Amino acid sequence: MTTLSPTIAALAENLTPTAINAFWAEREREGTPLIEPTAEANVSLVTWLYRESDRAINSVEIVEPFSWKERSARQLAKLEGTDIWYLTWRVRSDLRGAYGFNITWADGTGSHHVNDPIAREYEGDGWHAEDGRTSVLVMPHASPLPWRYADASVPRDARHEHTFCSDILGNERRIWVHTPAGYEKSAGPYPFMVIFDGEEPGYPGPEVIDNLIAAGRIPPLVAIMVDQIEIRDQELPGNPDFSRALATELVPWLRAEYNLSTDPGAAILNGGSYGGFCSAYTALHHPDVFGNVIMHSPSAWMTPKLMETWERKYGDMSSDPVGEPAEIPYLIQQFRDTERQPIRIWHECGGVENGPAPARIWQTFGNRWLHDVLQLKGYDTTYREYIGGHDHAWWRGTIADGLIWIFNPE
Repeated sequence: MTTLSPTIAALAENLTPTAINAFWAEREREGTPLIEPTAEANVSLVTWLYRESDRAINSVEIVEPFSWKERSARQLAKLEGTDIWYLTWRVRSDLRGAYGFNITWADGTGSHHVNDPIAREYEGDGWHAEDGRTSVLVMPHASPLPWRYADASVPRDARHEHTFCSDILGNERRIWVHTPAGYEKSAGPYPFMVIFDGEEPGYPGPEVIDNLIAAGRIPPLVAIMVDQIEIRDQELPGNPDFSRALATELVPWLRAEYNLSTDPGAAILNGGSYGGFCSAYTALHHPDVFGNVIMHSPSAWMTPKLMETWERKYGDMSSDPVGEPAEIPYLIQQFRDTERQPIRIWHECGGVENGPAPARIWQTFGNRWLHDVLQLKGYDTTYREYIGGHDHAWWRGTIADGLIWIFNPE
């Protein structure tokens, strides 16, 4: 059954130019999507809206990481005789998530990913859009992320760019070192955090770290953001050489250059998705260097067979023999079969994640399984699920919760 916004239904009964212009004027004041209450306490109607310009459109598709809907259920409809494209969904009132639109133009030039031009909120991460930001849906009862916004009153230091050349890997990449306000090399040693996918501007903004330092929630911390080059898929998920390069090449150089602590308890690995996988894997095998992990939605579902090649992950699985036993996911195997190490792990996953095939629901189930194994092995760990998908719109703020947990143990 198709859900229809009461506002759209009322407008459809009065399609005058004045009414249409008033509708868009209100949307520009309030932002989009349109959010309307229902009789259910934790469900709202969300109406995705896109305004057609002089360039004719064939189709508009909503793109987001938090629903389970097929493409046919993502298509906006055009309100006949207007410039309004719309689609109404029933959505939990505590959800948060990034979104955008795939526009197919009528002139045959193909499709194009765009942000919502009048979104209620934006995140500083391009997410395939061209304007360097992502539109974000924040439902009325979504958990707040109080540390994620830059505060002009918070003192900041600088970001320093370097080139890390690895003999072990035979390649090089950029890294960015963010030092805290008032940084003096002689004042160290400093705790530090290595962040994967550091080239992505929205994950996790150094301003989050600076906000926590200014509020006294964590000590002055040096953040190292690592660029993931074109072979990210080969380096991050369980690559022993990449982990060894971090522990034996990158960190020793950083310690000398920035007076970083030699205490593993003052060293943190942080990442999302494959970056979360790498954080846990690297700390497990190099606990003498890294004593803490903050991981967002790590790819805990990946099995050894799926890790053989990147192509296999998306390839045809039908050639597997009938009756072949299912494999235990690789990261879970690693923690199950390795003696418990002195590392602390803060761990989260989206409660409505639906990863790319063949992950699907195993993105969430795999993380729950991993948490069970960590608990059974006796790790100092915490796990939670936020109401959202595989999404920087959450991770950029929740990294603050991980840092507070690490530096303020109960």
